[in-house]
Amino acid sequence: MSFRPPRRFEPMEFDPNAPLHALFYRTTTASGGVAELAFRRIKVPPQFAAGEVCDLLLRPHGSILLAVFAPPVLRTVEKLGPIDAQQVHQPAIPMIVRAVQLPDGYSVAVSLRVEGGPIDEPLYRSFDLACRAVDFKLSSGADR
Repeated sequence: MSFRPPRRFEPMEFDPNAPLHALFYRTTTASGGVAELAFRRIKVPPQFAAGEVCDLLLRPHGSILLAVFAPPVLRTVEKLGPIDAQQVHQPAIPMIVRAVQLPDGYSVAVSLRVEGGPIDEPLYRSFDLACRAVDFKLSSGADR
């Protein structure tokens, strides 16, 4: 698998506590907040659907109050590379996660979280382009 983050995002310095299957990028938003773009490859049980992977990644940023008073999450089907993927947008955090379950038992997820402001249209376009640029090498490897 390969991907290209949008030019506006800079790689974050390596955190020794971060999982090795995740890469993080940051940028400053127009409103002065910080946006974090993350690419993850996650081993999940085979019965997990892509939407459950999205929920799993959103959970650490939520709260009981958010679950009760926030508007409902928005679930859509969007592209992650050439594959249809589940997208979950939680506007109250604000965070978007797009994930797909692969035949090899791994899920691939791309997320965008903004600290200090909403996800504006240019930022969402950057996220969407990053998702569509994910390249899955689903072949046997003979053509690599």
